[in-house]
Amino acid sequence: MLKKDPSDPQITPTEEVLAPLVRPAVDRLVLNAAFYANTSRAVVDCCGHEVGTPDYHSVLDMLNTRLHLGLDALDRTAFSLMLTGLSNSRRFAGEIHIDSVQGENSAAHSCHAVVLGNEIVRRAGLLAPERASAETDELRRSISIGCFIHDMGEILGELSSLAQRNANHSLEELPDIEREIFRITLSEAYRAASAEPSDPATFYAFVRELRDRAGLSKHGIAGTSPEAVAGVLKEFSQRQETSPLDGRCRAAVQAALMLYDMAELKGSVTGARPLFIGNAVKVVEHLQGLRHFMRFAKVDRNRIRLHLFSPETHTQTAEGLQNAAPTRETVPLQYVSSRRFLNNVKYIEKELPRLFQYASSPEEKSLAGALRDAAYQTQIEWFSISRNFIDRTPTSELSHLVKLQTQLGSADSHSEKIAILRDLERLLDLQIMKDRELFRKGHSRAKEDPRSVSQLLSVESRGRIVALYQEALHQGFEPKSETPLLLLDEVPAELRGFLCRSAEPSPVLPPRPSLDDMSPPASL
Repeated sequence: MLKKDPSDPQITPTEEVLAPLVRPAVDRLVLNAAFYANTSRAVVDCCGHEVGTPDYHSVLDMLNTRLHLGLDALDRTAFSLMLTGLSNSRRFAGEIHIDSVQGENSAAHSCHAVVLGNEIVRRAGLLAPERASAETDELRRSISIGCFIHDMGEILGELSSLAQRNANHSLEELPDIEREIFRITLSEAYRAASAEPSDPATFYAFVRELRDRAGLSKHGIAGTSPEAVAGVLKEFSQRQETSPLDGRCRAAVQAALMLYDMAELKGSVTGARPLFIGNAVKVVEHLQGLRHFMRFAKVDRNRIRLHLFSPETHTQTAEGLQNAAPTRETVPLQYVSSRRFLNNVKYIEKELPRLFQYASSPEEKSLAGALRDAAYQTQIEWFSISRNFIDRTPTSELSHLVKLQTQLGSADSHSEKIAILRDLERLLDLQIMKDRELFRKGHSRAKEDPRSVSQLLSVESRGRIVALYQEALHQGFEPKSETPLLLLDEVPAELRGFLCRSAEPSPVLPPRPSLDDMSPPASL
């Protein structure tokens, strides 16, 4: 496998290195409240799963213009080639709650992450005239370009998806290999973009050959091994050395690698600002992934979706999208396993404390707060459509669940898949009933009135968890640990009044929980 030498010095990215991509904007960016909905729609129109032939060149041109990113024609052509190649990388592989057709691809995800990142910058107040500065705009553009490129190491395919790692804990992410994939393919993209005329066909042929030789064409990493992929990458890298890029292209590739490392290989860079940018990119891309999952996963029709972060994006189109969702080939989110539920929570919150750690300017601190707000609001939306009771203790997935998911992956016929999905649903429903009983017992053993228990129980209700996150939003809580709020051993002192904000729960739980057991605060 490709590994970075631990003795290699850490590098602090400088403005000079990033200059070929992060260029000063000519005009101050102005975005209004309709930006998020309108621009997300424009991205979908170019590369949504409904579109027969995606047009990433148009997406890049549109976002570059609307967001004043300063990417010139060469950069836009190279990036559009990369995004088109990346569009073969499917997301949510192995996920039982979302149809594979609606799972999105990594290229569309990256474009939507750029839009989301700029919306959070807008909500942080950083586009206000009194806060406009070259430094603030450089921060915004660095995050934007980082969102464009952060997943380009998956251009040969997603080597291990979150859903796959949830089911098989022996799978790991492969950041060093993905970085080398990114470096090699981006170099080839700039070579094709700088040709006269530009030569996209040669680039796509290069990517196909690389994917085939690495054994990733059909089954991703399951069809090969990290060692085999690394060996092929070494061979292709040596081939490229015989025909080096010109200075302009080399500088652009180096700048992109720096931005990629800030987000994906933070151990190789140093400096508070680069680390802040890298963690901001990861928060944005994780939020975008969860928000897409929530929008397209199967949700029980009786669930009330909360729209805290982006009501203007979802309320007008949610019904049409949800009606188009499959009704039988997925498992509703109300049955999501506790382990899967907790992994989503961890995925969203793990970078938040680093944002506050590395934020040094007033603008960075404002952006850290806006990213925290977006994360907690998105978590509450996630809680509103998932399970009623959450076991906070599992360290691995249920063995029977893993077995059934493995069978699902190898099932041949449609009827066989449906039968396995229904078995999965029954298994998860049974586990929820067990968790409900554990929640009741935890409350019955509490010495105080259960309505005022200030610490979290080993098995919790959705309503109490929502109240905790709402209190964190109200208090402007700054997380100090990678451990999510939901999994802290002790609720922070300033948040222990979280139950005062919840709708008053019934002291005696009904025989079977309603879909909105212990309803969220009325203020939501």
